[in-house]
Amino acid sequence: MENHNLNDTKGMPFFRGEVIFGNPVDLYPRFDRGFRELTDYVAWVRIPRDYEHEGDYILIHGHTPTFHYQTNSPSEIWKGYKRINIDCGAGYDGDFNEEYRLACLRLDDLKVFYSTP
Repeated sequence: MENHNLNDTKGMPFFRGEVIFGNPVDLYPRFDRGFRELTDYVAWVRIPRDYEHEGDYILIHGHTPTFHYQTNSPSEIWKGYKRINIDCGAGYDGDFNEEYRLACLRLDDLKVFYSTP
């Protein structure tokens, strides 16, 4: 999957990915802010929008809501270069209930599903 743009998934013969919750470990040296444990870093630092990994796979992650990367309302799954962020803010409450929702990404064909109010 060399230089594959995820906005064009046609012709993908297979899905090869890495699914993580927080942050990729390879970013630790770049964002180490004195965390006592690697697990603290992985859980609490947000993945920057411009992050590009060098692996030959699609990185699927959450923890950083997609409103950090785009202004779509309601929130939508965000696709970047070899990355997909599926966190559409469903865990947020209060005044933003109509903007945030639960998202699901089917891995065999990358079809997207969203919760409805």
